[in-house]
Formats: sequence, C-alpha cells, structure tokens
Amino acid sequence: MMGQILYGPRGLRTRLTREEALGLPLLRAQTAGRRPGAVRRAARALRKQGVRRALVPPGFPDWELLEGQGIRPVETGDFCRALAPAIALAALKGMGIPPEQGVVVLRGERVTRALRLTALALCPRVKGVLVDAPSGGEALRRELRREYGVPALGGPAAGAPPGVRGPRPGGRSGPPGPAGPPLFPGDGAGGAAGRPVRSGPGPGGLPFWPGRGSAA
Repeated sequence: MMGQILYGPRGLRTRLTREEALGLPLLRAQTAGRRPGAVRRAARALRKQGVRRALVPPGFPDWELLEGQGIRPVETGDFCRALAPAIALAALKGMGIPPEQGVVVLRGERVTRALRLTALALCPRVKGVLVDAPSGGEALRRELRREYGVPALGGPAAGAPPGVRGPRPGGRSGPPGPAGPPLFPGDGAGGAAGRPVRSGPGPGGLPFWPGRGSAA
C-alpha cells in the first residue's frame, strides 16, 4: 500500500486512516505537528504497516526524516501512468467540463502500453482523444475510431501540450487549462523518478506530482 504524510495540529498523536482517492488505496498518517520527532513518528507508523513509499504535501521539507525511517518518494512516472485516466477525468470535473464535452490530449514519442490503455479507458467517456505519438500513433487512432467511433485525431490537431480541453463560448475548444495534467510528457515515461512534474495538490486533494520540493 502507498502512504501519505500530512502535517497535523501540534499536541495530538499520530493518526492513521485508510483512504481511497481516485480508486487508489492510501494509508494516511497525520503528524502531531511539524517537529522532527512528530514527523519521524508518523513515518515510523507507516513503515510498521508495510508502507515503503509515500506522497507528501507540495514543497515538503522533511524527506531526510522520512528516509531515515525507510520511507521513500513515489516513482512519479509510474504513478501518473497508472492513474492517468482518473486524473484526466478529475481535471475535467475540476474545470467544470462534462466529460462528453471534453477532449484529452495524449502525447509521447511512441505508443506505450500505458498510453494505449489510457486512450481505451477515456474514449467511451469523453468527446474526443488527441493522440500525438510519431511511432504507433496512427494505428492507435484507427483502433479508437473503429472501436468507439469517437474523434481520435493526430498531426497538427494533436500538437498542443498534453492535458484536457473544454468548450469555449460558441462551442469552440480551448487549449488545455491549468488543471490539465501532463499525462505522457516527453518520451511517454512521465516525470523523472522522485521529482514532481508539477507542484500542487491534485483532484480529490491528492498530490499527483509527488517528489522532493516543487517544480520550477
């Protein structure tokens, strides 16, 4: 199970609660304040429950304390790939865009298994999927049009940054908004391990871009 560390009010004991965010089971530890001892106790409590990797608040400064108890950052790329469909749908919801009016942009140097599964999961639920992948992109677009009959575009239409799109006034589609997560940046591998692709809490209060510090 994955863990999560949150700072709590000073003076209380470490609180452990089992949560679920976008289908992801979490064991959440709330510290008894921000003192080093309180953070260490929370990390130790997670470790005793078998947790080895944890999500943290943006700009979290106490990684050394966690690592001293055997807790390490979540591998950002694997994390984002596993939750990509849920992240995209939650981003649309956060922007006030019904899924049937939203367009999701998926980009990678090639169509990986994760990218294909994300496209297959989203197609029945959104207005369209823009696939920008030089290797395998056209084959995936044909598959999506054949199986779901939804627009699965490529080329210049998919040249926008990865993210989500919604209708502008008059029915036109706007660019990916600020809530649009970079689902498959670069070569489709996600962000570098242990570093955030983007800082700030994600949909459902979950930090979707875990790692050390904040993105520049």
